[in-house]
Amino acid sequence: MKKNRWKPGKLIHLATGVRTKKYNCFKKDDCKSTQSIEVIWYEIVEEGESPLFEVKVEGRVLNLAECIGLALNDGFETLSDFLEWFNTDYTGKIIHWTNFRY
Repeated sequence: MKKNRWKPGKLIHLATGVRTKKYNCFKKDDCKSTQSIEVIWYEIVEEGESPLFEVKVEGRVLNLAECIGLALNDGFETLSDFLEWFNTDYTGKIIHWTNFRY
């Protein structure tokens, strides 16, 4: 059973260099909300075709513009970078420290 660590009201340490000597906590804030996220990859149908993927938040499929926004909001420079990081099926949660929701 997975622990439900992130809940509204839980203190978040926003940091870079986590678990390294370069740890830098640049802000502390409260978790405002969480949302479930899934990245789903589909097999390539024919050689040369781009792999197909879906990103779902709370079960709703995001459109391309929303996927780009999600990638940028998550700290990636491009959607391609986001997809390279999440290059297999993924299920997890988005932790919000603002009132923004997808």
